[in-house]
Amino acid sequence: MEDGGGFPVADPRHIVRLYRTTDEYLAAISGFILDADAAGESALIAVPSERQPLVRSALGPRATLADMSELGRNPARIISALCAFIDSSADQPVSFVSEPAWPGRSESEIREVLRHEALVNLAISGRRATMLCLYAATGLPERIMTEIRRAHPLLFGTAGTESNPAFTGTALSGYCDQPLPAVPAGAPMLKYRENLREVRDLVADHARIAGLPSSRAGDFALAVSEIAANTLRHTGGEGTVSLWRSPTELICHLEDGGHIADPLAGRRPPDHDRPGGQGLWLVNQVCDLVELRSGSAGTAVRLHIRLGQPSR
Repeated sequence: MEDGGGFPVADPRHIVRLYRTTDEYLAAISGFILDADAAGESALIAVPSERQPLVRSALGPRATLADMSELGRNPARIISALCAFIDSSADQPVSFVSEPAWPGRSESEIREVLRHEALVNLAISGRRATMLCLYAATGLPERIMTEIRRAHPLLFGTAGTESNPAFTGTALSGYCDQPLPAVPAGAPMLKYRENLREVRDLVADHARIAGLPSSRAGDFALAVSEIAANTLRHTGGEGTVSLWRSPTELICHLEDGGHIADPLAGRRPPDHDRPGGQGLWLVNQVCDLVELRSGSAGTAVRLHIRLGQPSR
C-alpha cells in the first residue's frame, strides 16, 4: 500500500527508533507497551539480558519479556520466534519490541542482524503485527546506521511514527548479501559426494580438539550433517566442507552447486504443509550464528558454534 505521498509502506508496521539515553530507551518501550495495552494487544519484548532489569517495571499485564541475547544470538532465529508468537495470538494483532544489536556483536553478527531486518518485512507481510526495533544512535558505524534505516519502512521521528524515505523494500542490500569472507588458508577441507561418514568424523575430531562439551559437539555434528545431506538430496553433485577455530568459536563452511530460492528458508517455524526448510530451521536453532548465501553459482553456508556454551 502507499501513504498519502505515494511512498510505499509495508504491512505490517515495522518501525525503527534510535535512542541516545537510557531515559529515551525506557520511554520508547513504556510508550509502546501502553499503546499495546490500550489496543488490547499482546506484546513480546525481546531485549538483551543486561537490559531486562530496566524493562521489567514497564511491563503490562499482556507483555512477555524475552532474552534477545539468547533468542537473537543467531539472528536467523528471530523471525521464527515472532511467527510463533503471532500464531499463538489466535489471529489477534500483536506488538513486538526487538533490540537485536548490542555492544560486542561481531561484524558477521551485525550483518546477519541487517539481513534479518530486511527479511522480516517479507516474512510478516499481511500479518497483524507492529514491530518496534531499537538501536543506539551511537556506537555503530554510520554505514551500519544507513543499512538499518534502509530496512525499516517506518521510523520514529520528532513528530512520531512516519514514513521512512530511506526504505528500500524487502530486497537484501549489498552489505548484508555480500559473499562470505574467504576460508582461512590452511583450514582442513574435505569433498563429499555420497558418504557423510567422513564429514561427521571430521567435525567430531575438530569438536574434540576444540574442547566442545559433548552435547554441543553433538549439536554441531547434527547441523553440519543436515547441510551436507541437503547437498546430496537436492543437488546430485558434490560439496565441500572446511573447518577452523577462532579464539571463541568453531566454524564450519560448506559449499555446493545448489540454489536455495526461498530467502526465508529455515527462518519460519516448520510447516508440514510446506515441503523443505525443516533441516535449515533445525540448523538455525542449534548454531550460534548461521550465514547463508545462495545464487545461480551455488550455495555457501557458514556455521558458528561458541566454545564453552551450554546446549540449547
